[in-house]
Amino acid sequence: MTLENLDESYIGKELKVAGWVENIRDHGGVSFIDLRDMYGVLQVVIRDTELLKGIKKEEKHFRRRINGAERRRDI
Repeated sequence: MTLENLDESYIGKELKVAGWVENIRDHGGVSFIDLRDMYGVLQVVIRDTELLKGIKKEEKHFRRRINGAERRRDI
């Protein structure tokens, strides 16, 4: 799936998206990856920091595929 097609109709559904890692941020217990494709940027929230062990900060701009559910962001 490309980010061009991603909208609110996918909330709660399992998705597979791919793109380049633009940025990785760690906020102690929760981390964020900004995943970019040619259509936009998706913020990926990672609450299990064990999942980040295979991704190093210097690996920005590497291509990754991420599986997970789309969730509505509380404002």
